[in-house]
Amino acid sequence: MSGIAGIIGKTERTGKRKINMLLDKISHRGENRELLDLPEGIAGINTNFDYKAKVNGYTVLLDGRIYNLDDLLQKHSIVVTEQSLSDVEKISLLMQEKGTDIFKDLKGSFAMVVSD
Repeated sequence: MSGIAGIIGKTERTGKRKINMLLDKISHRGENRELLDLPEGIAGINTNFDYKAKVNGYTVLLDGRIYNLDDLLQKHSIVVTEQSLSDVEKISLLMQEKGTDIFKDLKGSFAMVVSD
């Protein structure tokens, strides 16, 4: 299980301090912590899992599971040459092809942050 927190429009120093305070409150959700500077703000995650990918200009943070990623890749004729791609890498490929329209087709139990 992971935990994601984010602040939109905060300065770097103030935002990072506040994100760390938020992540401290959910520290039980993962031992690995990372803060990300995004153009529109700051995001952070506590996790024990593969949670982040940067593919083709998209940064994707994922907490949870999406069950139909392989079906969606096949439906949209996206050829995956690496069988070991993580869920976040697959989401990035789908977004590159279909944009944010893909969100309505995702099935699962998850929270996600996407920045381009």
